[in-house]
Amino acid sequence: MGHHYAGAVVGPAFGGGAVSLYRGLYMASVFVVIGSLATPVVGTYASLAGLSTAGFFVAMLSASIATSIATWLRIPTSTIQIYGFSIVGVAISERASMDLGVLARIAASRILAPLIAYTISPAFYRINLNPGRALIATMLLSALALGMNDVSNAASSIVGMGHPELLAKAYAGSLMALGLITWGRRLVRTIGGEMGAISPRSYLAAHITKIAPLLMLNTLGLNASMNQTLVAALARLGAERRVVMRIVAGWIYSPLIGLTISFSISSLASIYL
Repeated sequence: MGHHYAGAVVGPAFGGGAVSLYRGLYMASVFVVIGSLATPVVGTYASLAGLSTAGFFVAMLSASIATSIATWLRIPTSTIQIYGFSIVGVAISERASMDLGVLARIAASRILAPLIAYTISPAFYRINLNPGRALIATMLLSALALGMNDVSNAASSIVGMGHPELLAKAYAGSLMALGLITWGRRLVRTIGGEMGAISPRSYLAAHITKIAPLLMLNTLGLNASMNQTLVAALARLGAERRVVMRIVAGWIYSPLIGLTISFSISSLASIYL
């Protein structure tokens, strides 16, 4: 998750010329850990389905594979959706019970966050700030929001396997930080260099816009995708349509990849193990 969301965290500051690539990644990694330890959002995915310990392992493995594929393809998508669908794939294979209310909340977050970002981004564009300093500040706040918002993807399953919540948060946050500084450059360059001729002011507006829905939904105990909110804001503020459509297509097929992988691994394991 760290490498996959590096673009959403560092990409606008890098694209706006406020920070160098690796300086931004190292600064952001510190705030990701802080946000991970502070988040109240942990139990959402542990309660999505009554999986076995092996089932949680398969879901995490499948989500990791699907997310890495998306990073390699330079498609900034939603690890929340990938992981949720990976759990569903295992649940179908194991014939496990699923909490449809939790699934509905995940779906609602998926729809609401990009729509909110697309709608409110012009309002943030009108804010008159120094883009350089403000981009660095919002990068750090964004890293904090990443830790708070996305740690639940991994930590909830670790909690579901019986580990203490704080330890699960520490595991997830530390490895998210490691992902940022190792392979994060791939999507930073996508967001910060391939979205078209976007001004520093537009990058700043998109960055602020992205954070607002995340914090709003987190206070309700819900998750949202940083990548989807950022791309939706950039789409409203002048990103190239061709690039945006390629990314949106990835939003559709990447969760299905997670579901397919998890269902296949779980089904094969039940036959041969």
